[in-house]
Amino acid sequence: MDHFEDGLKKYRDLVEFTRTGYLILDSRGRVIDANGEYVRLSGHGELREILGRSVVDWTAERAKKRNAEAVAQCVKDGHIWDFVTEYACKDGRMIPVEINAKVEGEGESLRIISLCRDITRRKRMESYLEISRDILEMVNDPVDIYDSLRSVLAELRIKTEVDAVGIRLAKGEDFPYFVQEGFPGDFLIKEDSLIERGPAGVCRNEDGSVRLECTCGMVLKGKIDPDSPLWTKWGSVWTNDSFPLLDIPKEKDPRNNPRNECIHRGYASVALVPIKNKDGIVGILHLNGRRKGCFTIETIRFLETVASHIATALLRKRVEEELAKQSDLLRKVIDSTADLIFVKDLDLRTILSNKAYAGALGKKPDEMIGHTDIENGWDPKLVHGNPAKGIRGFENDDREVLSGKTVHNPYDPADTPGGVRIFDTCKTPLFDEHNNIIGLLGIARDISEHKQKEEELAVRAKELEVFYKASIGREERILELKEEVRALKEELGKGTGRGA
Repeated sequence: MDHFEDGLKKYRDLVEFTRTGYLILDSRGRVIDANGEYVRLSGHGELREILGRSVVDWTAERAKKRNAEAVAQCVKDGHIWDFVTEYACKDGRMIPVEINAKVEGEGESLRIISLCRDITRRKRMESYLEISRDILEMVNDPVDIYDSLRSVLAELRIKTEVDAVGIRLAKGEDFPYFVQEGFPGDFLIKEDSLIERGPAGVCRNEDGSVRLECTCGMVLKGKIDPDSPLWTKWGSVWTNDSFPLLDIPKEKDPRNNPRNECIHRGYASVALVPIKNKDGIVGILHLNGRRKGCFTIETIRFLETVASHIATALLRKRVEEELAKQSDLLRKVIDSTADLIFVKDLDLRTILSNKAYAGALGKKPDEMIGHTDIENGWDPKLVHGNPAKGIRGFENDDREVLSGKTVHNPYDPADTPGGVRIFDTCKTPLFDEHNNIIGLLGIARDISEHKQKEEELAVRAKELEVFYKASIGREERILELKEEVRALKEELGKGTGRGA
């Protein structure tokens, strides 16, 4: 037994230097001894409060059965490794605990020697990682950005156990709440605008920028207090006990016109995290909790990651809106012309069509996308070509363009639902940023009426030529007849002795 006690002392000396709970149980799982850290983990203040009691007594209700089974299994197998359970403290907190235990002795002398670690931080980080993945999916969801951010806030409010959470975003020169959960209506009315206003209206700094009030204004202006433990390098400010801030003398308060509305509303825990992109600070992620101690530095770092995700989503949304505007403008431009405009990929499938091109086949532009010329309804003879009839073929021109050439076909017949039409077609290759050919652009102008008029003019010109030649012949005969008449008159004049 002396050897056993010596071994226990070595264990105790070792674990006392770490934040590890040390526990000895009998074969029934009752406490024989424990160190101060384990007493804390169990939610008690002194060792005497847990001596002789079963560890199941302070195990969370949902984990009691599993914990009792683990004790029995440990006695049977002689050990248990990496067993995770949850202890319920008197103040309502739940502490996740990882336990490694080994059995020493047997019979009445059997003892379960356990090392127990508080894994709250690890579990929190695992939870934050999981939430971060969920939030990343939310902000990248193709739904409206407002709905995405509402989902993000709902998730944050639950996981961080705060009472209110909101996102302020830039709108003109102000930063009103774009979306929020949990803030009272009258709070939002009073706090929505951050702009300082005086008798003359909006107050401005010397550089002309608006003056923003309170702590939110400091965060948005990037005014970090490096000497304060409340600030992070990212530019976030947080506290688990906001009430002492009311005691700061006005002349020592770095905030512009501090309102302290969050504090007056009873929010003890407050976190303000800047939302930043390449252009600077574009908003704030704001969390308020009525109880003290809502946040840890790990929580704030997690929230800074969330703010980064939000900033990325906002930037993506802005880019999407700009692209949508450009796409809408491009669509209006190409649909405003009567020329047929189309783009094909390397497989000669249509990837863009204007109304005129689709209309030539009696279709809508979106019905053309992803299909070949034949699938879209063009005559296969025109697509493949017919040299005997002088038809070059769409595909032959397309292949030549995809080799890097620009092809102009001034006489390009096409069989449409309205009959055969003649087009003047120009096709040119399209390149990516690396100068690789990725497709072709085609523009075809319907010149059927023009060609018809050319043909009519040719016929008229021929007729005029025939008429002209015929007219020239008649005029020459008339002149010949006139000459003959004159000659006859001269002959007659000689015969009678009279002049002509």
